[in-house]
Amino acid sequence: HLLLNKMAGRRVIVAGRRAEKMAKAKELGADLVVDTKLEDLPWTITEATDGLGADLVIEATGSKEIWEASPRFVRKGGTVLLFGGCPSGTKACFDAGHLHYDEITIMGAFHFTPAAVREAYELLVSGKVDTKPLISGEFALKDIHTAFEELIAGRGIKYAIIP
Repeated sequence: HLLLNKMAGRRVIVAGRRAEKMAKAKELGADLVVDTKLEDLPWTITEATDGLGADLVIEATGSKEIWEASPRFVRKGGTVLLFGGCPSGTKACFDAGHLHYDEITIMGAFHFTPAAVREAYELLVSGKVDTKPLISGEFALKDIHTAFEELIAGRGIKYAIIP
């Protein structure tokens, strides 16, 4: 999301808790990186947007709490994209008045549709998006379990599996 939004010329604020990922976001061009363990995210977003809120908020954690908080960070007329999927059966609550009167759009996105896969493929093979900086390491196919262990432990961003 960061790479595509920077490619589109947008100002990007990234929020998170993992130092490695925050450092990588800064390296990849994030205009502002917010460590939510150390900084107050609502205040920082308000300050960074002159009190307006973000035009677009992309929730990529799949955390119910973050899903529910995301509309608080978007401006009137803004959009919240719920990209990180919560487990089936999860119920999320939103302030109906805020959504209605501030005309907030909430969108879901499932990224494994044939059209999404085709678009991602075309971006990758065209070279328009350089994903090499996102690869934290390589594993042989026989060691794929180690790659998953690293991800589950919160280490790395993406791992290449080499057959």
